[in-house]
Amino acid sequence: MTSFNGVVHIDTDCGVDDALALAVLGQVAKVASVSTTWGNCSALQAAANARYILQRTKAAQIEVTPAYDDPPTSWAPSHVHGPDGMGGVFHLSPAERSRNGDTAVSAIVRFAERAGKGGRLLAIAPLTNVAAAYRAAPEALHSLDRIVVMASQGLTPRSAWLDETGDTNTRHNPSATAEIAASPLPVTWVGIDVTRHVLLSADAFGESEFGKTLRVLSKRYGASRAPSYGYAADGPGWRVPAHDTVAVTVLLGEGDATTAEALAVVDRSSGTPVLR
Repeated sequence: MTSFNGVVHIDTDCGVDDALALAVLGQVAKVASVSTTWGNCSALQAAANARYILQRTKAAQIEVTPAYDDPPTSWAPSHVHGPDGMGGVFHLSPAERSRNGDTAVSAIVRFAERAGKGGRLLAIAPLTNVAAAYRAAPEALHSLDRIVVMASQGLTPRSAWLDETGDTNTRHNPSATAEIAASPLPVTWVGIDVTRHVLLSADAFGESEFGKTLRVLSKRYGASRAPSYGYAADGPGWRVPAHDTVAVTVLLGEGDATTAEALAVVDRSSGTPVLR
């Protein structure tokens, strides 16, 4: 599936579409490490979710390091991902805080310093951790071969759909997104204007026990998005958007998306921040 033979670090707020991306990437690439932040759920909940997915894909040895900074008081877990980011399917308790003092930011910096041009970073979460890592060690992050970010709306005109569903990762932390967009880092942006058109159906998940579990999880998420995306919520025609899995294909060199040169402004004109 991939022409990339290096190592990967994933920064995630492990919700439903993140889980599918982790499951795919954990089986087809050399994932060195994972960090988590708040977004779809809390950073500690995201860490528990990511560890569970990696265990189910026989990649339990991969280290998962959560962020410990608190989200703003205005933040709340996304209703489309449920209170635990996984739609309540797995009933996982949040991870415990690390006792060794390691943080998500230090995990990203350590990965970049070790991997250099042999490493790629996949950011499928608000860019809180990535921006902090860039401030801490800009040269290390710049040395990476590629950074793929699931965020932005390209140059597509604003619409009722965009204002409702929007550029979620930018909306959670627009200043972090703007910081990375203005940086010289080797970033490829995978916009929601691209990923919204990639819809998975029931047969995309296979017939393994874990595939069936992911199908149930994804169907619930897809049903919650159906009214705004315009596809069937149930029955044989149900679909689910493959946002973060599209970013995985770009990371592995199997596709492309808008590059950083075309994106520089966080548009707040409707009150819903979107990177363009």
